Amino acid sequence: MFQQIFKDISEKEKETQNEQEIKSLLSKIIMRDINKTKNTLQQYKNHYNTFERVFTLNFVDHIIKLIEETNLLLELISEGTYIVSVLISILDQIFIKHKENWCAKYRETCLKASVKKCNTQKENDNHRSPRKKIDAIITLKEEDEEFSIIEVSEPPLKSDWTHFKGDRMKIIKMLKMLMNQLAEIRPNLNIRMLRLYAMLSYLNQLIIYEFCLKYAEVYTIVEVLKISFLKSWKDMKESYEIVMGLLKYERLLSESSESIQNFLWSNDNESKTCQKMTTRIIYSLTKKKARTS
Repeated sequence: MFQQIFKDISEKEKETQNEQEIKSLLSKIIMRDINKTKNTLQQYKNHYNTFERVFTLNFVDHIIKLIEETNLLLELISEGTYIVSVLISILDQIFIKHKENWCAKYRETCLKASVKKCNTQKENDNHRSPRKKIDAIITLKEEDEEFSIIEVSEPPLKSDWTHFKGDRMKIIKMLKMLMNQLAEIRPNLNIRMLRLYAMLSYLNQLIIYEFCLKYAEVYTIVEVLKISFLKSWKDMKESYEIVMGLLKYERLLSESSESIQNFLWSNDNESKTCQKMTTRIIYSLTKKKARTS
């Protein structure tokens, strides 16, 4: 018990120190003049070797490239261009850190569980559900199990509330499918220990959802993080909040993947009784879980 308390305190102190160092680093680099920022950035690039600081420097470098000549963030680009040129170019730094354990697939791909469900349904097309394609899927390499998804509801300058609501519902269904898949693999273990996460991009916000089995036969999905992305260079004064939000997203994914790996490698020798839950899903806007069915 005391060891866990000391561990939690140590991790919190380390997290606070990282936050302070990143804030200090950004304050030294970010300037009103983008060219001065670019020159200062080069001076710092080889001075840091921790993931958090390298991620911060690469983030600033990527934003400069996006804005420097023609501001791509203010262009009416396609959803595919936004995914490849803006979003994935940033998230790749996270995936590279975990390249030994994770694999990311991009652009209109299907969950294995979705394909399996589709293939086991009746052959009659009128009774078949179409495979739901997703913009990005993150998979555990060794276990070959999908555990997180990313969906983009149009590029930032295109507002489509109907598309956003449809993608949000698709995320809920896909996360439920992933959770049920894990429950079927280890039916006698406690599925409540697992948390699954999804990112949904809409307008200039990156919304992170947490999905879990909170109560008996009831799944909950909660917005745990909302990152307001920038539109122009003047928004770089808010870069600290964006960077810290993205790093928190990385930590959530890391904790999720570790708990899933422990879950999958645990012994499960008893007779199988499937934990699959097919009842209600409670959706909540905030971590406080104000319920709306």
